[in-house]
Amino acid sequence: MAAFGTSAPGAIETRSITRRRRLPVSSASVETTDTSSWTRLIRNATLATCAEGKPYGLIPKGAVALAGNRIAWIGTKKNMPATLPKTCAVNDVRGALVTLGSSTATRTWSGPARASREFEQRLQGASYEDIARAGGGIASTVAATRAASEADLLTLALARAAQVRRRGRDQRSRSSPATDSTRTTNSKILRVARTLGKRLSLTVRTTLLAAHAVPPEFHGRAG
Repeated sequence: MAAFGTSAPGAIETRSITRRRRLPVSSASVETTDTSSWTRLIRNATLATCAEGKPYGLIPKGAVALAGNRIAWIGTKKNMPATLPKTCAVNDVRGALVTLGSSTATRTWSGPARASREFEQRLQGASYEDIARAGGGIASTVAATRAASEADLLTLALARAAQVRRRGRDQRSRSSPATDSTRTTNSKILRVARTLGKRLSLTVRTTLLAAHAVPPEFHGRAG
């Protein structure tokens, strides 16, 4: 603090400087993070938070804490709490990218082999129209879905859901076959989708894609 004095004419201006005394900081005045509910800490990660300010909201040398299946805390290695519960598992991911759960777009329950075969055909130059004329494409998906039992579709769906989760996705959209005009098949796959959602902690959204190919029973019935 500076002080100035001029007690008499012609007096020399004096200045005294004193250092500000630091006040003691009590533990109560510092905000602490409650870690009592933490079950897992992932540290030394590159976090993609999607927050504004940085591309992808990246936090290098970051850490994320989980309390069960809930994100309890996100921060940097520098401000990571020093004390953790004894039951909290710690994973050092050595700079690996940790992202939010992503969403898988619409995908059919049946016909993965067909899809891979058709992808190979496309790589070799075949057009979608060529594949459809040869009996592939959406029409073959509809035929396979109609022929499969509800139990078979559920088995396929459970296997694919497990694959989706291993790849870091926590949401999935499911549409009824785009060309299927029968109530029986549509009801069947909707029941499968709902059963899948009940059995797994995976968000399943059922949607409708209106016909964009002619169902086999409507061929030749234009007009």
